[in-house]
Amino acid sequence: MELRSIIAKDIGSIADIHMMAFPISGLTQFGRETTQRYYLWHLESAHETQCIGAFINSELVGYIIA
Repeated sequence: MELRSIIAKDIGSIADIHMMAFPISGLTQFGRETTQRYYLWHLESAHETQCIGAFINSELVGYIIA
């Protein structure tokens, strides 16, 4: 397993994981595109955010954004 910073190209995988893990959350109900925009906002915003992903064979399998 490899831990590394999340980059913009990982956002689609983050949205997929979020939607599978939280199928009835409010964010999931808005759809994949909105979920992607939400996480991209965290990644690209000016506030201090740590975005770390866990990868196995280059596939994102988990993440934390704090």
